[in-house]
Formats: sequence, structure tokens, C-alpha cells
Amino acid sequence: MPTYVSLLRGINVSGHKKVEMARLRACVEAAGFDSVRSYIQSGNLVLRSSLRSPAKVSARLESAIAEEFGFEVPVVSRSLAAWRRVYESCPFSDLDSIDPARLSVVYFSGRPQAAGLEQLDDRRAPGDELELVGTELYLHLPAGAGTSKLDLNAIERVLGARATGRNWRTIGKLLEMAEAAG
Repeated sequence: MPTYVSLLRGINVSGHKKVEMARLRACVEAAGFDSVRSYIQSGNLVLRSSLRSPAKVSARLESAIAEEFGFEVPVVSRSLAAWRRVYESCPFSDLDSIDPARLSVVYFSGRPQAAGLEQLDDRRAPGDELELVGTELYLHLPAGAGTSKLDLNAIERVLGARATGRNWRTIGKLLEMAEAAG
């Protein structure tokens, strides 16, 4: 069975859409997924599924979560191979000198509209770097996310696709968990 990394958007933020991880794992297992593990409280899952498409994994998770918790949560899923590719393909050449807390990847549920990158470029704070590679947007925000106007809502609106982001440390930890599972 393939291993997937699935990211839930917008749970347990400022007291909204509260989701307890033990209940989430039980819900996901009841929906037919195996070897379900979660990482921290922000909606990071590693799981195995007989489904052969990340989009189908996301759709089944969204449905199960809505039924169990009573609210909709967007989910973006990637296969283990795709997750590894994202981790190994960071376009910033000075990766060793970048604070991993200031580097993140935005994962899109569909193909983002690359034409919108110019609009995002206008929103950058000095020093911010961004690069779209396939269906992921790499962000290096050296002064921190609080100084940049490159927030997730703006990114989704400009690039025309649902998305969620994770910092580099979380991405690495999820890769480690997924490799151990798969």
C-alpha cells in the first residue's frame, strides 16, 4: 500500500476548528486508512492507503473529517515519492545557511496559475524569495512571515488554487515519518 503525507489546512488555529489528534487518527482509520500517524497539533498526517491517487486520498479525508467534526477542512496530500522530491528539490542554493523556521513550502491541491507570480512578487518584503516548482511554492522569508504580505490567503487568491503550507523542519520530520512507514 502506498504511503501518503496529508496536510489539513486551518485546524487548531486561534481556537477555531479544534481537532484532537487522537480523535482525528481514529476518524482517519475508520475511513479505511492504515498506519495513521500525526505530527504536532496542526494537521499533519502520515498514512497508508490502497487508493492510488493523492487527490482521492484528500477527498476521502475531507469527507471523513466533515462527517466526524462537523466542519470542512481542506486537505492536500502527496505520495511519499512526491514528498521526497519536494524536500530534495529546494531551489534555494544556500539551503545550509537558511534558518529552517524561515523556509516553507506551500502545497497546492491543483496546478497553481504561474501567471500570478508577478502579483506575488509585488507583495514580497525586502529579502523574501519565492519560487514555484511544479505544484509547490517555496518561500524563504528571512525577516519572518510577520513582515511579509505573502500570506496563505493571498497566495491562494492570486494563484487560483487551494493550498496549505509547512515550514522546513516539519517537512523534514514528515519525510522521516513517511519513510519509516513506507
